[in-house]
Amino acid sequence: MEGNYGVIAEGWFNGVFVSSLGKAGVGKDGKLKHDACYTLDSALYRALKRCANKYRFSKDGIDGWIEFPSLPATTQDAMIEEISNFVELEMIEPTLFRTTFTEATFENAMRKVWG
Repeated sequence: MEGNYGVIAEGWFNGVFVSSLGKAGVGKDGKLKHDACYTLDSALYRALKRCANKYRFSKDGIDGWIEFPSLPATTQDAMIEEISNFVELEMIEPTLFRTTFTEATFENAMRKVWG
């Protein structure tokens, strides 16, 4: 099913609240953008990718930091796929969804992908 989808991913890393608001088809106000994601899968991928980048930064700091888009595509895909296996989507509106995560979700995904 193709359409106008958005996903809000939210959770806590090291006591800091992290959200994907402003990306993945959702504005910073939490409302679906007019030019949102074409599929639900792409919206979920983009939301988790934004949070994964924030998690990696909070964990690794500036030293040795590599922006998520600079990682090999296979690494990006493997990490987001691993995370998406553990999150559940909750419908807010017909094409707007929300998911929450824990720091452990991202830590376990990194451990599996980077071994």
